[in-house]
Amino acid sequence: MTRRYQTLILWSLWAWVVMTLTHELGHVIGGVLSGATVSRLELRPWHLPHSLYLHDKHPMVTLWAGPVLSCVVPIAAAMLIRRPAIWFIAWFSLLANAAYLILGYFAGDAELDSSKMVDAGTHPMALIAISAIPLVVGYVGFRKSCIDLMSGETETMTSRNYWISAVSLAAVLVLQGAIGHFLVTR
Repeated sequence: MTRRYQTLILWSLWAWVVMTLTHELGHVIGGVLSGATVSRLELRPWHLPHSLYLHDKHPMVTLWAGPVLSCVVPIAAAMLIRRPAIWFIAWFSLLANAAYLILGYFAGDAELDSSKMVDAGTHPMALIAISAIPLVVGYVGFRKSCIDLMSGETETMTSRNYWISAVSLAAVLVLQGAIGHFLVTR
C-alpha cells in the first residue's frame, strides 16, 4: 500500500472521529446552554454517537448546535492551522453534516436529527436550503483535498509523522471508549 493511500485512510479515520465528536458534543453544549439535562450520552467509537435529554425547553438550540459546531469548529481550526490534513477533516465535516441532515430528512427516521428538527419547528425546505450550501461547498473542498493528496499536490506524511498520527488516533479512540464506557455505566 502506498503512502498516499495510507495517508488517505488515516486522514479519513481522523475526519470521522473529529466529525462525530464535534457533532455530538455540539448537541451537548447546545442542550446544556439552553437548560436541558443530558440523560444519556453515547460517545464510544464502536457505537453511533447520540445523546438524549430531559426537560429540553429549547430543542432547536440542542438539535442545531450539533451540526453547526461540527462544521464551524473544524473550519475554524483549518483556517488557523492551515495544513492539508486539517482542511481534509474540515471539508469532510462540512460535507458529512450537510449530507446527514438532507438524507436524514428524506429517510424520515424519527430518531434522526432532521426529523427531530422538523418536529421542533424547522420548515423542511429551510432544512434542505440551509444544508444545501455546506453540502456543495463541503463536496468541492473534500474532493479537491482527495485529488490533491492522491495526485501528489499535497505532500504525504513522513513515516515518523504517520506513526505519531496513527498512535495518537489510537490513543484518542481508547480514551473516547473509556470515557464513553464511563458515561454509559454510571
